[in-house]
Amino acid sequence: MGAWNYEISVLQWATGIDDEEAAWNDTFVHPDSTHWLTEGPRLAFPGLTARVGITNKLDVGFYATKNPNANYGFFGGQLQYNLVNDATKKWAAAARMSFTSMYGPDDLKLNVYGLDLLASKEFPIYSNRISLSPYVGVSSYVSNSHETTTAVYLNDEHVIGGQVMAGAVLKLSIARLGVEYNFAKVNTLSFKIGVAF
Repeated sequence: MGAWNYEISVLQWATGIDDEEAAWNDTFVHPDSTHWLTEGPRLAFPGLTARVGITNKLDVGFYATKNPNANYGFFGGQLQYNLVNDATKKWAAAARMSFTSMYGPDDLKLNVYGLDLLASKEFPIYSNRISLSPYVGVSSYVSNSHETTTAVYLNDEHVIGGQVMAGAVLKLSIARLGVEYNFAKVNTLSFKIGVAF
């Protein structure tokens, strides 16, 4: 992003989880015996995200999301380091470390640590004011969960996994419009709208 440049965005991401399936619905506490979750085939989470450049090669980001119909959400942070920035050919590569944690329920702790490699190319459309930057990336993660309730006794879970991502950012002067699709066991689709200075 460059030193002391920053971006603030609203985002919306959705998973391929169908909360009407019994395996998902029966995991949660319900106010009565007939209550079912109501999100349908795409569990969605709106949120906010912010990034700021610390140096010309390093930026830091933060985000928080919460489904308004749920009692849980996620927050996290990232450090991204620019490995390659070819100003002539307009392509770049970066490495990113991230941390995500679930908040809300008192009976479960969930943390995810990630490492991503990303590559992008910028296509100018109009001068330096409008451009399109598609990107691809690979991501690895370690997920740790620990139950903290006396209602059940569950072993801690430690899961290692990976995913592939593809997306694009459209820059319209200071505005940023982004879309990203993550290919994994449970796929996700996210959109963001923001401004960068």
